[in-house]
Amino acid sequence: MIQKNKEYRGLIFDLDGTLVDTVYDLSDSVNLVMKTNNFPELSVEQTRKNIGNGMFKLIQRSVPDEFKNDSIFINQLVEQLIEIYRPRVVNKSVPFKGIKDLLEYCNQNNIPIGVASNKTDNESKLILKTLFPTVTFTSILGHREGNPHKPDPIVVNSILKEMNCSADETLYIGDSYTDFQTAQNGGLDCLLVTYGYEESEVLESIPNTKLIESSQDLRDYLIELLKKNKKVT
Repeated sequence: MIQKNKEYRGLIFDLDGTLVDTVYDLSDSVNLVMKTNNFPELSVEQTRKNIGNGMFKLIQRSVPDEFKNDSIFINQLVEQLIEIYRPRVVNKSVPFKGIKDLLEYCNQNNIPIGVASNKTDNESKLILKTLFPTVTFTSILGHREGNPHKPDPIVVNSILKEMNCSADETLYIGDSYTDFQTAQNGGLDCLLVTYGYEESEVLESIPNTKLIESSQDLRDYLIELLKKNKKVT
């Protein structure tokens, strides 16, 4: 829940489906893995529905049913996906409209920006630094080997430390039920967008949560919200 009269000092964003539309590069890469292993290829919409909770879940949701419980085999395919996806992460991926303006506004007003992703740490940093070369991110943290994925709050807690912000004064913005859980687990207020990869019905079922329909609306809403901060102009 967003508290309208609250003064938020920092923002933490999800990456895929919130800041950047990455589905086409992910779809191309998943289909190369499927083709290599003689599995049926998936449509872009199927891949869109499969995104979330990291590469293991993406592959597990993409393979035929008889392979979904073979964790050893799925991990092998995840390694293939990582190698295939790495040189393709910004082939077709683009920022959602208005997001660059929003992030630059935060920079201009000294609002710390963090990004928490279930994408690998290296890929997360590469995408953001390539697509937003003029934006300074206080902290970008993707998944690192040995750490749990979101909705575990470990990544959010680490970002808060780097931002020098408390959970109570930071707003989390994402596009999925996993993001809602991440914010809840980390003690952050949460805002969700419906233009990303989660089914709208899932987001609408979450009680007391602000939903934003377009990335331009997100830009406008957050800028107005941040103006309550006495340091923002």
